[in-house]
Amino acid sequence: NLSTLTQTYIDNDRRFIQRSVEKQTPFFLYLPLSHMHVPHDYVRQFKDTSALPSIYGDTLRELDYHVNQTYQLLKDLGALNQALLIFTSDNEP
Repeated sequence: NLSTLTQTYIDNDRRFIQRSVEKQTPFFLYLPLSHMHVPHDYVRQFKDTSALPSIYGDTLRELDYHVNQTYQLLKDLGALNQALLIFTSDNEP
């Protein structure tokens, strides 16, 4: 189900980050969220939430939400100051 795939990735990543921080183990996390390429199954809670409501804007809003979940977890665990976050895109502006 593509509408829940991103949240599944985030949930798994959260568990991985929590275990790594608890064990004080350095880690590398590559999170290739790809739903912007085929934004047809975004979670309905994001419908009409972007500044210019459209399927792409709403899907981008969902992406932002999920990236923020990871950022907030690092912050809550006190690991943000030891983290290097790199955010890239293969899409043009």
